[in-house]
Amino acid sequence: MEWNALTYSGNTVWNVRNEKSPDGGYIGGEKRKPRSEWMIQENTHEALIEPHAVTSQLISDMTSREFVCALTREVRKYSESHQDDPAKNLRKEVLALNDRISKTMGLIVELDNPSPAIRKINKLENKRK
Repeated sequence: MEWNALTYSGNTVWNVRNEKSPDGGYIGGEKRKPRSEWMIQENTHEALIEPHAVTSQLISDMTSREFVCALTREVRKYSESHQDDPAKNLRKEVLALNDRISKTMGLIVELDNPSPAIRKINKLENKRK
């Protein structure tokens, strides 16, 4: 959208898109390059729109109640569908290891030879790291 507004306001814009990669995507993973890499030549042709008019319209649209409500709905839908905790399983595993270590330590005091239990604790500690 932004490069269109620049073009319609009398500028020529190039170097906007990344090259396509042989696998069908784009080099760099994104279709468009960052704006800092665009080449913009100002005042190359008569403007079809006033840049101020575009900015004013964008601000008006983005502050409208309709836009804010639609954006809020989309954010809620997104957050509801992305509730996954990527570390949840790891936390469960660490809690289980903590429990096993505690139980093994409790057994040590009852053993005549605690060496095997200590080796087991060391293995569990290494796993927990």
